[in-house]
Amino acid sequence: MSGELLVFAIVVALTLVVGLPRILRLPGLPRELLFEEVPDATLTAAQSAHLARLDALLDRIQFRPVFNIRVTNLPHANLSRFYTSAADPALLLTSLLRVRTSGVEQNADYVEMITRYRDGTELATLNSAVTTPFAQVPQRVVQRVPGMDPVRMKERHDKAAAELLAREPLWLGPGDILERWRESHRRWCEHQETQGLLRYERSSDSYRLSASTGLRGIANFLNPLGREMTVSRLLAALVMAAVLPSAAILAVKAPSPNLADQAAVVLGLPAGVVANAAIAITLVAGGVAIGLVFGQKHFVGTLALGLAPALILASRSLPAPFMALGAMEWAAVQTHAWRNRRRRLL
Repeated sequence: MSGELLVFAIVVALTLVVGLPRILRLPGLPRELLFEEVPDATLTAAQSAHLARLDALLDRIQFRPVFNIRVTNLPHANLSRFYTSAADPALLLTSLLRVRTSGVEQNADYVEMITRYRDGTELATLNSAVTTPFAQVPQRVVQRVPGMDPVRMKERHDKAAAELLAREPLWLGPGDILERWRESHRRWCEHQETQGLLRYERSSDSYRLSASTGLRGIANFLNPLGREMTVSRLLAALVMAAVLPSAAILAVKAPSPNLADQAAVVLGLPAGVVANAAIAITLVAGGVAIGLVFGQKHFVGTLALGLAPALILASRSLPAPFMALGAMEWAAVQTHAWRNRRRRLL
């Protein structure tokens, strides 16, 4: 356990010394957004297929696409598609993003549903699993439902909207969408500045991240149990990455005759080979689970869930726990990279 704590302490120190300055050098956010309409005919095959599936889902709840928009002065690749309904004041959109985190491109997409009210209240429901170090804007009610499908999302949104009906929802036409987006962006940036999370840079007419925001982002990265983590996902990762490898190690390293000895007789292989193979397979399986569940936080997930099998192995060999954690982290990295490539739409 002391070895894991030492590794974690080194990671935290390096993140602060190296990561914080890099975060503060990231490009700023523009004060005013610039838009470019993207015709359907110019979409890639992957984008068209992805949006066609979403169009079909939203058509079931009577929402139709309006246009595709790219914000040309954001520092990362982006594409948003907006939907409206003649029978509902809500505005729906999906955003496709590609951002660079720790030198690695991360791909993401999410759906957001927004209803605005005459008193300035804004209700937003989104299925993004990404947490944010920024402050929530006053009068903005946010429901986060990571991974939820759009139809169920709309049911959740409608339930919350019914409680706000007395505030009178605003019906926005297609011509109002972009100006409202600009207005919301300005309001958001100004609020972050008042909270000390962004600082306005007059020379570039943009908002830059503050040290406070950088530290919040680092704390969020080092916390494996963010808002995107559900109980079911955590339990699945716990079973695959902690319980299963620990059980395998105990089963094949027990005094003879143990499970490895019995399997060796059947397979005609040395017991040591069978034991090591069983441990390696469960460690890699655990790493795959960590990569799927923890995403880009896989390193912290490996340290947290790999503790149990590492402690068991530590009683038998000093290098063994580090080799075990290395195997799990390798599998987690490969799994996250594979999943990230599959999600690339920009």
